[in-house]
Amino acid sequence: MKTIQKLFSVVLLSMAMLFWTQNVLGQVHPLIQSVQKISDGPLIHDAVYQVTLKSTNLPRYQTSWFYDRSWGGMRTKFGSSNSTTSPMVPNVAKYLNFFVVIRDTVNNVSLDSMVFNFTDTFNRSLTCASFNASLSKVSDGPISNDVTLGVHVTGASSVGGFSSVLHLNGNYNAASYNGLTQFYNKTSGSYRIIVEDTVTNCKDTAYLNVIDSVSNLCANFNVTLTKVSDGPNSNDVTLGVNITGGSGRNWFNIRKNGNFV
Repeated sequence: MKTIQKLFSVVLLSMAMLFWTQNVLGQVHPLIQSVQKISDGPLIHDAVYQVTLKSTNLPRYQTSWFYDRSWGGMRTKFGSSNSTTSPMVPNVAKYLNFFVVIRDTVNNVSLDSMVFNFTDTFNRSLTCASFNASLSKVSDGPISNDVTLGVHVTGASSVGGFSSVLHLNGNYNAASYNGLTQFYNKTSGSYRIIVEDTVTNCKDTAYLNVIDSVSNLCANFNVTLTKVSDGPNSNDVTLGVNITGGSGRNWFNIRKNGNFV
């Protein structure tokens, strides 16, 4: 009995390996003949692939291109069209699996799919020459430590494809990942930001001197004390305090002859 079970397991394993070889590795396909690179320029994300079909006598079909982070992982579509040519491929350096799917859009069924090896060569000098970062003051409220700084990056390999390290007066201050573009609750000082592309490893540095406007609030801060009313009796005077400028968050006390009243 154990021998039969072992033999049955071997048969199932062989069938699974055959299915993997024919369908996953792309050795047998009813429709797709090959997937080939047709162009690859000097920059990142400029490689274009094309599918060659065994037959063009098909109903209306759609070509969809996918990648995932690992075998059996989350599939992400990065393009589809009614032709057999892929779009420019996005951030791919950290992905393992690329595949193309031919779909019958009349009957809404998949006709064939194929896994293929993707490469995108690029000239590092040319790619990094277009990678630039800048740092700016986005907003500044009425109180201290309320400055928002913004990072603007051009030439990144993908949206969210860069990380940033912020320094204040020469010391580490903050860091951001996944393309985050703002730093909050900052104060006056000399800032330096180092931005790195997570795919190409291109780097750029930007500088910005920041003045937190709280330092200017006192120049327009004024207080006046006035007599509002005075009745017929003693101790019935009403005083009014008028405050202009400042942050709007005020505390005050009134004294008479140096004593609190």
